[in-house]
Amino acid sequence: MDPLGVLAASTALVAYPGAAFVAGPVWLLVTAEGRAAARLRPEVIAAAVCALLACTLSPLPGSPSLVLPDRSGAPANLLASLLLLGAAVGLAAPPRWRAWPAAAALAALVAPLVLGAAEATFDVAALAALPGRDLGGARICAALAMLVAVPSLVPTAQDGPSATAWALVIAATAVVAAGLALPAPTAGLPAALTAGIVLAAVGVYALLVARLGRRVPAPAAALVTVALGALSVALSIVAEVG
Repeated sequence: MDPLGVLAASTALVAYPGAAFVAGPVWLLVTAEGRAAARLRPEVIAAAVCALLACTLSPLPGSPSLVLPDRSGAPANLLASLLLLGAAVGLAAPPRWRAWPAAAALAALVAPLVLGAAEATFDVAALAALPGRDLGGARICAALAMLVAVPSLVPTAQDGPSATAWALVIAATAVVAAGLALPAPTAGLPAALTAGIVLAAVGVYALLVARLGRRVPAPAAALVTVALGALSVALSIVAEVG
């Protein structure tokens, strides 16, 4: 039995900073929108669980995926993260989507899937560690596509179950995107500094969404998402061929 491994696993489960990555931006989003947090209805709880589970699969400091089930950790599976985020979006989004949001969702989903398929791995940490400008650009474009798409899918509290569910999905998407875009994860930096960078980035994104989300038309958001997704796919193919 490895006492240090048990301690690391216990700490990851009890004090995983992913909750902090989400809690701060959620407060910023709800406060900036001028709404009080809604009651914890079943769909809100389900969206919160899916969003937080998606965060646990992001290879950020203290993530359970880095220390469980043993010291070598378990793969931070991108496919599982996308499925969990999709479930959270489905619970927080309107029951019926129009054409533009559907196009944005498809583009944001296809880009990271093509990236993983091209490199024959859905391990986020492995993808982040792969060298090359094309792959780096593909990861960044895929992450940006997710960040642009999700606010248009869950635009306001009136369109979903509550402001809380809306904010949770936005914040969780930012955490997953950060895990995909940051290199390996920010190798060489102390874990505390990496966590601070991610938390600051997610907080800034939350404020931008709260201030600008309503001002961006759905067609514009969809077009930007499709462009970013297409660029990510193209760079993934170029990196694989090259």
